[in-house]
Amino acid sequence: MAQMGNDEVGERKAHVVVLPLPTRGHVNPMMHLAKLLADLGHGQLLVTFVNSETNDRLVIGAERAALQRRGIRLEAIPDGLPNDVDRTTQVLDLCQSVLSAMPAPFDALLARLQPAPTCIMADTWLTFAISAAAKLSIPLANFWTQSAASFASLFMIGNGLYNGPSQGEDSCLSWLDRFEPKSVLYVSFGSLALVSSKQIEEIALGLELSGHPFLWVTRPDLIYGESPKFNEEFLHRVKDRSLFVAWAPQLKVLNHPSVGGFFTHGGWNSTLEAITAGVPMLGWPYFSDQRMDCTCIQEGWKIGLKLKEDMSGEKLVLRGAVQEKVKELMCSEKFQTMAQGWSTLAKEAAQQGVTPQPKGDDKEISKAKKIKKKSRKEKRGTKLHT
Repeated sequence: MAQMGNDEVGERKAHVVVLPLPTRGHVNPMMHLAKLLADLGHGQLLVTFVNSETNDRLVIGAERAALQRRGIRLEAIPDGLPNDVDRTTQVLDLCQSVLSAMPAPFDALLARLQPAPTCIMADTWLTFAISAAAKLSIPLANFWTQSAASFASLFMIGNGLYNGPSQGEDSCLSWLDRFEPKSVLYVSFGSLALVSSKQIEEIALGLELSGHPFLWVTRPDLIYGESPKFNEEFLHRVKDRSLFVAWAPQLKVLNHPSVGGFFTHGGWNSTLEAITAGVPMLGWPYFSDQRMDCTCIQEGWKIGLKLKEDMSGEKLVLRGAVQEKVKELMCSEKFQTMAQGWSTLAKEAAQQGVTPQPKGDDKEISKAKKIKKKSRKEKRGTKLHT
């Protein structure tokens, strides 16, 4: 692994080791947290981000260097699975392997890190971090990457209190520019969900019948490791109001003015991003916390709907059900109003936290904004006195 210079590392007074579960939905939020910690540390905090060796190989050199300049050092340990195992389709195998294979390498890593770690921040699912912190007599903070509702449900179940419930970035955004505000449905089922070819056909025909334009992220492995294939007649019928991509810049898509709905698996990252963007959702959960998230979308926050059947269930979701739910989602002023209200609350909550101090070019932007604001006040004062 590339290391920071000894002088730079030595200047930092605290050292936090961040350990995520090595799946995208857990790595991404913990990396955001690592960046926030590093920025708030003002050069006094070193963050070591520990990933699996498989994920670490995906980090390009420029990104690694940028993180180091920010105060984040990358380290990697094995997840216990052979290199040829597809970790996106064998999620349960990965999780089981991590819990048995990672503890010893993680302990060894902690022992050799310099300066010595002063705190561990680990994904809540990685329970072996508890004993690792205890051995070093340092604090441990658990980070829950899923919804609070899911956490509460697991707590209640555990205590016997509950028994139930590619195309490039520019092409995506320029395509969206063609459409009226709030008219496009964005469709993405996350990085892990797998469905049958027959189910994909029903979803596609339901989207067509809805009459709404749609941008659909069709991963190359969406159909149990294979890429979805659509017949030419269907593609011809929807060619003027559809775009199929292998990947999309989700945050930018959700914040685009043309997007009026999100057909989602209900993963917590996607749910938060849609809430913040003020976009109503149609939930279709695959597994885990996604069922609770989709229930909250429809019944708790009232910012959308959910399909009756789960994505991983044996019963097909038919085109008629998709058509009905999409039309209801996209034509509802109530959902738009509720989604905008929750967006405002989410942004206000985020602003109440501590904002990192601007650096480099950001300082100039901040300075310019202050000058502009002062100029406006002076102009208003002049008008009042004339």
